[in-house]
Order: sequence, then structure tokens, then C-alpha cells
Amino acid sequence: MENNNENQPLKDGDDNNKNKKNKQKVITIVVALLATLMLVTMFSSVVQSTSRKEIKYSKFLSMLEKGEVDEVEVSSKGMILIYPKEERYTLTGEKFAYWTMVLSGDKLQEELEASDVDWKVNDESTNSVIVEFIVSWVLPFALIYFVMGFWVFFIVPRIFSLTQIGAKSELMLFLFPFLLACVFFAIAASFLSREREQPFLLFVFTSVPLMFISGISWPKEGIAGYWIALSKIFPSTHGIDGFVKMNNMGATLGEVLPEYLNLWILAIIYFILACLLYYREIVKSRKVRS
Repeated sequence: MENNNENQPLKDGDDNNKNKKNKQKVITIVVALLATLMLVTMFSSVVQSTSRKEIKYSKFLSMLEKGEVDEVEVSSKGMILIYPKEERYTLTGEKFAYWTMVLSGDKLQEELEASDVDWKVNDESTNSVIVEFIVSWVLPFALIYFVMGFWVFFIVPRIFSLTQIGAKSELMLFLFPFLLACVFFAIAASFLSREREQPFLLFVFTSVPLMFISGISWPKEGIAGYWIALSKIFPSTHGIDGFVKMNNMGATLGEVLPEYLNLWILAIIYFILACLLYYREIVKSRKVRS
């Protein structure tokens, strides 16, 4: 008995040391992920700046007249890629090109046909628009908020020793459609804003009411039915319900299946809506240039 009692504090100390080491490992991994994301973003911006350079449209016409252009690509969005005869390559082996935009009413086709230059028009289909939307809009926001979500939901509670009953793997699975639905909802809402400051005002005005009608800080029995129905279109309502049940009450993913499926439904709906609004903006910009 005496030996068991003497060894018990040592075991507790070992457990505490293991927990500290695990926390340090997790924090190191998160910091490494953030640093990697920043480095990749900086590298891609550097490569982009060295492979493309904007010039004025008048400069492009001057290059055509002087015979300094080797090839021209015109996109359906009105962007002109000008490859000079003097070949230059970037660090990644990509051919350097100037770029400019088509001016409204300009007879670009006649200018290209009159010059001894190879040219082509890249007609971007709906599929390419969706791919561009995913790469340029969805992936950056999703990566940023997945890292932030992991930090807020898993690292911060461990640092401050907050109670988490739910399984971490199932919480991550639940977090995935929640963040996707939020990203797609925010992108769709951004196309409805005409001023840069409008989203900030919208978030400040709606954050507290959305928290109340979700039922986390006020019982749903005391909320009018039409407010409950309105709350269903926001990812926060289903995310809060499911997260509280899993994190604080120990529910499994199967036990919050209605909230989980609702988040996937909202993610799909807002993804389609965001793609449609993105395509509408492209069509409007083409009409303005034509």
C-alpha cells in the first residue's frame, strides 16, 4: 500500500508533463500550418507579380505597331495577355506576359488581323467559371477559416483547460460543413453589398439577434415561431445546436444528424447561389465592356 501511495504523485506528474508536451506539439503544428500558409501565399504573389505585368492599352497598341508582340490571348472577360518576342521566363518556367483590358468600342480584332501576330480567344465556359470561383474565392477563405476554427474550437480550450466532452474527430467532421456553409453564405452575401463597409455593419447588426434566436442564450419556447423559422436559413443556428450537444453534452455525430444534414444542405444551397451570383457579375462586366 505504501509503495502505491508513493508512486501515485509521480504518475500524476508524468501525466501533467505528457499533457504539456501534447499542448506544445499541437501549438507547434498550428504555428507551422499558419507559417506555411503565409509562405505559400507570399510565394504565389511573388510568382504572379514576376510572370504578369500590367501595361496601358495604348502601350499595347504601340507594341503591335513596332512588331514587338509575338502572341496575344484574349479572354472572354476582356483581359488581353501579350507575349513579347523577347522571351522571358519566371522562376517556375512560365513565360512572361504583359496584360491589359479591352477598351469599350475599340476594334481590337481589326488591329490583330492587320498585324503579323498569332492570336486567339479563350472562351471561358460555365465549368471554367465555377473552377475559377472555387480556386480564387472558396479555397482561400476555407483554408483560413479552417485553421482559425481549429484554433478556436480545439487549441484554445486545451490552453485554458475548458471542458470538452465530445470526441475531437467527430467535432472536426461536424465543423467541416459548418465552415463551408458559412463561407458560401458570406460569399453570396458579399455580392449583394455595393459598399465595402456594408458587410461590417451587417455582421454587427445581425450577430446578437442570430445568437438569441438560435436558442443558446434564450429558450426557444420563449421565441416566436416565425423567428425560429427564420433562424433555420443561417448556418449559425444548426452549428450552435450541434456543437453544444456534442461538446457540452457528449452527443455523438449520429445523435446530431439533423443539424449535420441541415448544414450540408445549406452549404450546397449557398454554394449554388454564390456561383450564380459570381456568374452574373461576370456577365454584367462583359456587357459593360462591350
